[in-house]
Amino acid sequence: MYAVSFVMAFVSLAVVEAVIAGHERRTRAAVGMLACAVGLLAATLVYGSLAIRVHATDPDGARTRTIAVVQGNVRGEFRWKRVYYQRTVATYAQLSSAAARDGVDLIVWPENAVNFYLEHEPMLRAQVAPIARLTRDGLLLGAPRLADAGIAHNSAYLLSPDGDVAATYDKQQLVPLAEHDPFRSARPANPDALAYEPGGSGGVLAAGRTTLGAAICYEVLFPRLVRDRVRHGAELLVNIANDAWLDPGDGMALRQHFSMAVFAAVETRRFLVRAANTGISGFVAPTGAVYATLPIGQAGSSIGRVVLRDELTPYVRFGDAWLVVVGLALAATVWKART
Repeated sequence: MYAVSFVMAFVSLAVVEAVIAGHERRTRAAVGMLACAVGLLAATLVYGSLAIRVHATDPDGARTRTIAVVQGNVRGEFRWKRVYYQRTVATYAQLSSAAARDGVDLIVWPENAVNFYLEHEPMLRAQVAPIARLTRDGLLLGAPRLADAGIAHNSAYLLSPDGDVAATYDKQQLVPLAEHDPFRSARPANPDALAYEPGGSGGVLAAGRTTLGAAICYEVLFPRLVRDRVRHGAELLVNIANDAWLDPGDGMALRQHFSMAVFAAVETRRFLVRAANTGISGFVAPTGAVYATLPIGQAGSSIGRVVLRDELTPYVRFGDAWLVVVGLALAATVWKART
């Protein structure tokens, strides 16, 4: 993300400097600025073409998995009403059964695909468990989780093929005001208010033969969180989201959210699987190529093949430490210019 931003900023400033130099009849300076801009763009395009060739992976072989993403397109005002719980589960179950007809390794449902506590609703959970049995490695779905002392979490559940809860992950980066109140310490306590609490750690889930790195909703926008999943062994990234609360308008916000998830796949060289309630759901290759997507505002399912990967990119290894070097170089340049 920083590299792309640098290229955009550098080229834009170089063009401005070239125009100013041309206006002041400093031809050599103008040509030099334009040459720098063109050179950087050319280097970026050459690197991109080579990287796509090097990191393009054919989904075939023992480390290939077949995954189904399900997009229920359930309206937000209905999902939270108890009378609609069973109807929502039935919608996702029907779409999942159709997708798993030819056999899949994993099925992924969106964030808050079910809006009840699985541990406290045995009848409803009994309707979800058969879906996990259609897979080889399990079912990943979003749901609230009630921990000890009545603490609620926005969580991802991994159900094993036998229908049991194999693992859970609690969302760490909560949305201010929507999921928690950042000012509650300064306000009178409201015993009836139920807000989510952030999870402490985790995010790496063992789904049978596959190690998943889970990110809930806009957590995929935080490179440090995605990098942490990969550093701890994630071979595949999975992003579950619910963008139904966004103003659909022309769909720009939903497309922007999905486009940001593409950077997570590129920075870590991992395949990324995304399931969103109202879209966009689909798959992203390590090169940033998007495939097998579901359109915004439609219910459906999509099947994609991914490859498990275990190499570590320079960004995963070193993170943002290089910014210190850049900062020192910038400070030295400013100091030299002033002296």
